[in-house]
Amino acid sequence: GLSLIEASAGTGKTYAVANLYLRYLLERGFNVEQILVVTFTEAATQELKDRIRLRIQELRAVFDGEETQDPLLNHLVSQSSAPEKDQLSLRLAERQIDQAQIHTIHGFCQQILKRHALDSNVPLKQVLLEDQTLLRKTALEDYWRRYVLNLQANELKFLVEKWPNPHALQSELAPLLNRSPENIIPPPSDLGLASWQENFSIYHDWFVVLKKHTLEMIDDVVILLNDTPLKRNKDKLGWLVKMKAWAELPTINYSLPTTSKEALFARFTTSRIIIETPKNKPSPEHPYFKFLEEHFEKTLPEVSALFISQSYPLVLRLINETKQQQNVFSFDDLISRVSKALVINGESNKALASTIGAPYQVALIDEFQDTDPEQYHIFNGLFGTESPKPDARLVLI
Repeated sequence: GLSLIEASAGTGKTYAVANLYLRYLLERGFNVEQILVVTFTEAATQELKDRIRLRIQELRAVFDGEETQDPLLNHLVSQSSAPEKDQLSLRLAERQIDQAQIHTIHGFCQQILKRHALDSNVPLKQVLLEDQTLLRKTALEDYWRRYVLNLQANELKFLVEKWPNPHALQSELAPLLNRSPENIIPPPSDLGLASWQENFSIYHDWFVVLKKHTLEMIDDVVILLNDTPLKRNKDKLGWLVKMKAWAELPTINYSLPTTSKEALFARFTTSRIIIETPKNKPSPEHPYFKFLEEHFEKTLPEVSALFISQSYPLVLRLINETKQQQNVFSFDDLISRVSKALVINGESNKALASTIGAPYQVALIDEFQDTDPEQYHIFNGLFGTESPKPDARLVLI
């Protein structure tokens, strides 16, 4: 069945795993190749092997008559109905401990893909790529050449001001590439960068309209405020100079001039002008104030975030194409390939799960709190509630 063991760090978890191993050897009669133990690091796998070997030796010594205060060892000896058979099992287990199925999750998945390459639809010859840095760099440079550099001039100008080169973009995409998220906000469109271009056009036009109306009306506003001053009028006249300078630039500057808190333009909306009017004085009125009020109420697309979300699937596709060409796998690919192989036409691939799980009688998953949904899908499909084995055993630790 399905079991869960919960324990805090430092409470003897590794000791308990080794004891479970002994019980499966003797009480269930399993051999070392039928007991799968999965943990997270190579160091932890070696520690478990050493601990299990030591516990086997300690138990053998008690069978040989050595006294101990260990309650588990005494229990296993006293409950043994066939001491000679149990001693033989322990001797075999000790000799075969190097063949014990104690793996990291990635090691276990790599073993599955090697043994069941055809069923998993992976190449027979596989190379594990431990460091993807160079491969990702190459894919990003390819993406930059094929997609980014072919954008329109104003689109490219906006992007290179934010990400001057492929390396800068790679740093921004790294969290997505490292995590392989199920959902992204904002969600990417199937249209790729064409979708981003549509949103950027809306974004760009907003600045064009702001620039046009500012150049048409700002001189009149300066005259108006000289005649009908506001609070801190000298500062506001200085802001109008900066706003006009921004509008007079030959190209669009997507960074608006600001105070320490907000865009200068936002300080001249109708609602702000009313607030900034001295007490008992009439508020100055001008079409420019009304225009800014309406203009700044418009919701602009989050073009930077949208570009990242649209770039991610394109870059990921290029990375996967490069991996396919070079016939290499990353550590995460090992897990995702096994997880995908255990599903066929939207249903559990019971035949493959049965074949993979056949050699094992029990699976113990150490550090289970660190598994992700894909990893759990694998173990649950092979040994848990979705397993085709009628006597499947899965222990989550």
